[in-house]
Amino acid sequence: MLPLNGNTYLHPNPNIDLCAIDVTIPVGQVLQTGAQLRSMFIDSSWLPEPEARPIIRDVEQVLVVGYPRGLWDSHNNMPIARLGITATHPLAHYQNKREFLVDVAAFPGSSGSPVFTYEAPMFRQGDGAYTPGTKVQFVGVVWGVVEWNVEGELKVVEIPSALKQVPVVSSSLSLAIALHADATLELDAQFFPDRRDV
Repeated sequence: MLPLNGNTYLHPNPNIDLCAIDVTIPVGQVLQTGAQLRSMFIDSSWLPEPEARPIIRDVEQVLVVGYPRGLWDSHNNMPIARLGITATHPLAHYQNKREFLVDVAAFPGSSGSPVFTYEAPMFRQGDGAYTPGTKVQFVGVVWGVVEWNVEGELKVVEIPSALKQVPVVSSSLSLAIALHADATLELDAQFFPDRRDV
């Protein structure tokens, strides 16, 4: 796998809008200065375990974390978290693609946002019983948004002979398109070919 641009690597499937970014050098540079780095890494242990997959429902509450329209908490260096629900089953192939729909407001800047199932303050176990606590599973990565076009009439009042213009304005349906999270394993396999859980 060759880098696209320096430390950025594309997914091996050209139809999947996903890439990997090697951050070892910049992270190492920060650590060498003696500064502390607060970070959280999402790895394959966040994916739904095989025994948990059958109990995932068509409609699940989800947490989407990202930077919609570039918005973030710059003071605390934190992204924006939003709650929503799945609009299609998170493990099913919507329109025969490796993706599903999420009912959550998503905008430019939301691409790349991880999608987690989120159960709190109680979560379901494999036997259907509930237990206190929080359960979070990595199920997807937002790559797009469903929009529809609205036609409106634009009036020009100062020039009587002006032609009517009809603008086409995109409006969001508050439906994000998320790639199935297991597609990240194919990127892992490029970097860590000897790992058994990839």
